Order: sequence, then C-alpha cells, then structure tokens
Amino acid sequence: MEEIAIIDVPAQRVAGIKKTGKYTLIPELIMQLAGYIIGNRIAFA
Repeated sequence: MEEIAIIDVPAQRVAGIKKTGKYTLIPELIMQLAGYIIGNRIAFA
C-alpha cells in the first residue's frame, strides 16, 4: 500500500486552462496548453 505525504515546495509558476465542458475536451486543451508553453519557450517537465 502506498503512503500519502504532504510536501512543501517553493513558489513556482503554473500554466493552466480554466474551461467548463466535457471531459472529452481534455486532450484538445492539453495540446493547446503544450503549444503555448513551447511557443513561449517555457521550461517544463
């Protein structure tokens, strides 16, 4: 069984999309977000 832990991390930037809709839109929104990140040369892991 896995153990759950809460870890404090330093402040960091987060990119995301806020949109209401169906779960079927998730792949499309992820691709839009990835395109934005790559287009703006933002480092991500």
